Amino acid sequence: MKLLLLALLIASPLAWAEPTALSGQANPCVEGDFLDIGEQQCKTLDKAFGFSWTTFEAAHDETNIYLITVANCNEAEWVLALADIVANGGGTINIEACTLTLANDYDPLPSNLLIQGTGSGVTTIATGTGYTDGDMFECSRATPCDNLVIRDIKFQTAGVKGTDKPVNVLYLRGSSNILIERTHADNVNQQYLIHAQSDGVTVRYNYVDASGSQAIGAKDCFPTPGAPGPSGTWGRAQCGNDPTWGNDVSWYSNESFNNGSSGADGHISDIEVAGNYFHDGGNHGMKMPEISRKVWFHDNWIQDNAKQGINPKTQYCDILKTDMQSNDFFIYRNRSVGNGNLGIRVEWTHDVYMKDNILTGNNGGLATAQWVSSNSCVAASALTSSSVFLCGGGATLLTGGGAGVTVLNPLLDSECDLSTVGSMFP
Repeated sequence: MKLLLLALLIASPLAWAEPTALSGQANPCVEGDFLDIGEQQCKTLDKAFGFSWTTFEAAHDETNIYLITVANCNEAEWVLALADIVANGGGTINIEACTLTLANDYDPLPSNLLIQGTGSGVTTIATGTGYTDGDMFECSRATPCDNLVIRDIKFQTAGVKGTDKPVNVLYLRGSSNILIERTHADNVNQQYLIHAQSDGVTVRYNYVDASGSQAIGAKDCFPTPGAPGPSGTWGRAQCGNDPTWGNDVSWYSNESFNNGSSGADGHISDIEVAGNYFHDGGNHGMKMPEISRKVWFHDNWIQDNAKQGINPKTQYCDILKTDMQSNDFFIYRNRSVGNGNLGIRVEWTHDVYMKDNILTGNNGGLATAQWVSSNSCVAASALTSSSVFLCGGGATLLTGGGAGVTVLNPLLDSECDLSTVGSMFP
């Protein structure tokens, strides 16, 4: 069990271009690639996580198409469209260039469904000022929405952020094989998208501004600090390492800014987060707490957020079992700059790999690691030579918990290549 901490400062900054908002109906990169928004270049994804077109096409009836035209762009027609999809076991709802205003939430969305707009700046699904229901679109473990694609749509909510509904635009729980792409959302009460206890999810080329909380989240677990037992008040099934925990996820080439909390918040395993631009948020750029495992986080631009840029952690260490500790993070080639606190802060985790991250201009400094260990929640003073390593030279690195972390047995760059390190983490 090791914390692999590599050189965090690069002498000359990479030539990152200023990121711009995404638009248009075609993805800028081919399947298997992502857009590095900072460099405006297509690069190859390192993992094959997320949505499968093959699985979707096998379940989706491409011949069943329900068209919502400009002339009938209203909620009554939307209800008829959903009923048609349910009756036929799936299909497509095409929405022309219009604004579809909803007064009700829809729980659950049908499975085997493609919701296709004309473009995120052209087709809009909105809530009116009288909207009083909860989340706009929902699914649950009891009524999942498997094989779901939503794309080329703007989601617009009315009212006062933090007060009026909807709470979230998309709350997709207990579902599998989901693709959300080329959408735009703003002024959301809480989060634009939550996919909890869901597998095979891809979120790409989306643009989220001014949400009340996180732009994108995968919150499966909300234990209560101080509650008795390892599972808090939610119970082991809700807050444990069991088969309901979300995994097999890809978040890439999304932009979020001016959100009330983090750009993204991932309680999840087997996830790749690449090429995103999370900036000007009210909390972290990216937070990864509670049993986040096997996280590949690379080529992201994290800038001007109120707190840490990147924050892997086990938030409720006092009530979680040791086997529920976050672990196996690969954090490389990111730019975390100008944030209100640290560029990277690692807490209560083990097996963390960091290399070639640019961490400049952060108010709290470069990075800290505290209470990092091998599969247990312990104080920094209990660390041993087998649990903390520094790779790539540069001896000064981390302090944490007030006690400081002694970096022992530095490794060479050749020993820290991804091809080598990847086999070290089971």
